[in-house]
Amino acid sequence: MLNFALLNLIGVYLTVSFLGSLRFKHWIFRASDYPRPQICLLGLLCLPSVFNLNVTAFWQWSLGLAVLIFVSLQLRLVLPYTRLWPKRVKAAKLPPRHTLSALSANVLMSNRNYSRFIDLVKQQDPDLVVTLEGDQGWDEALKALHPSYPHRICHPLDNRYGIHLFSRYEFSKLDIDHLFSDEIPSIHGKILVPGIGAVALHCLHPEPPSPTEASDSLMRDAEILMVAERINDHKLPTLLLGDLNDVAWSRTTRLFLRISGLLDPRIGRGFFNTFPAAIPFFRWSLDHVFHSPDFKLVSIKRLPDIGSDHFPIFTCLSYEPALCQPQSEPTEDQIEEADETVAKANERVMSDLKV
Repeated sequence: MLNFALLNLIGVYLTVSFLGSLRFKHWIFRASDYPRPQICLLGLLCLPSVFNLNVTAFWQWSLGLAVLIFVSLQLRLVLPYTRLWPKRVKAAKLPPRHTLSALSANVLMSNRNYSRFIDLVKQQDPDLVVTLEGDQGWDEALKALHPSYPHRICHPLDNRYGIHLFSRYEFSKLDIDHLFSDEIPSIHGKILVPGIGAVALHCLHPEPPSPTEASDSLMRDAEILMVAERINDHKLPTLLLGDLNDVAWSRTTRLFLRISGLLDPRIGRGFFNTFPAAIPFFRWSLDHVFHSPDFKLVSIKRLPDIGSDHFPIFTCLSYEPALCQPQSEPTEDQIEEADETVAKANERVMSDLKV
């Protein structure tokens, strides 16, 4: 019985790891992107178990080698989000001179713990607040923030894609956009920050690949990569916030960072897993804050439970362009991959319109 159980455990690990290594966009394959830290841990547990199997030496070594290869591939992706890795974004000089802080939260449309979230915002006192999944009920409750945030974009929806932005700073050509679907809004434009100037801001919440939503990741990936290309074009100090329904270590997010030139302040600091809030061991990083190299990090933290299935995330950045490090340009193959993804998404939109 033990031998049978170990064989099944190793089989599950190898199957999930193999599916996740393929580049197909169907949700069955992309679902394996999310729990890579947990899959990696499962592989480390499986590795010594291989040599306790009641099988021939050939099968022991073959299975052991397969497990080791997939563990190595998983570690390559998740190790950067541990303290074992060098920090990608350097700590700010203290005391920081010009700062920009942001709080991003998927509040969960059905969550009615309005006061818990509003109290948290008042406690953290960020310059920017982005909420996702806000419906009309949340729109009414969030009016409590209006006195502190004179510049606002409020776009409540009852389809779990409502979006709200609250800012202390004036907007410049900042507004709602619908990149591929009229049902999925995002926010793009600039804010004018004293001491910094114009800062490009992008707030996203693309549709996830899942059996109940999108059957594949094409539209999500295209939305993320289209924004990457926009960022690459303007070269302004930039901040991107939101629930990307993608993890930091996925191929799409890594391609986004390479093309956009933005940085992930979590590298070398930790996972800062935000979803699902109710399952401590089985969480991953769905909520992101990416920024241009003009900024250094003052602080980043996952905030307490607000009754949602996501934890909010707070980031404070220091504007230090003199210390900006030149970034590697994306390769032609990477640009071609992004262009191809966006083109396929546009083709699908046009095909759906014809139907």
